[in-house]
Amino acid sequence: MKQNLLLRFVTLMLVSMLISQAAWALSGEGTKDNPYIVTKGADLDVIRAEIEAGKWTSETSKQVYVSLANDIVLTSSFQPIGTKNHPFSGYFYGNFHTISGLNLNYTASNQGLFGCTYAAEISDFILKGSMTSTKSGLSAIGSVVGYADITKIGKVKSYVNITIKNVAQSHIGGIVGHMSSGQRSRVLVQNSSSSNPQPIGFSGILLAKRQ
Repeated sequence: MKQNLLLRFVTLMLVSMLISQAAWALSGEGTKDNPYIVTKGADLDVIRAEIEAGKWTSETSKQVYVSLANDIVLTSSFQPIGTKNHPFSGYFYGNFHTISGLNLNYTASNQGLFGCTYAAEISDFILKGSMTSTKSGLSAIGSVVGYADITKIGKVKSYVNITIKNVAQSHIGGIVGHMSSGQRSRVLVQNSSSSNPQPIGFSGILLAKRQ
């Protein structure tokens, strides 16, 4: 019991430290008039921590605005942005830059650059990397978004190889893995492409490949 409380305390402290670093680690305030300006992969780690801590939500006044200033390489410790409980809600402008280094050996569902999105717009970037799994029973796997709801994606090119090795998984896509409630009208993908065009029998947008 004491060990669990200690672990939770340490985790909260680490998240708090990441958030407190945002003032100097990120330029901007994350608002519509003054969006976060991302210049390096570590900036996305800070934004992810803020979202998971509940700083940004789907409420109009609390949606986060993010703008990419240049090409970036994700950190080796990168984790998908947004969870089911705390999805990415807001606007991500890639400004036609490249995000590389998305290298996920995933063992959980809802995987991609963005794990879960709700009330979001994501646009204008190239994504490079790989995603690999050997675990059965997972779902909602997509290079850009794993699980999407009320989400618009435009002008995104994905060069991410999604490889599933001899296991059964569902809702996998080269761009988007799973669309909430199967309502395609809630998820719009425009002028986007994936380097994984071969269907593998699972639902998703621009499907991935299987080994």
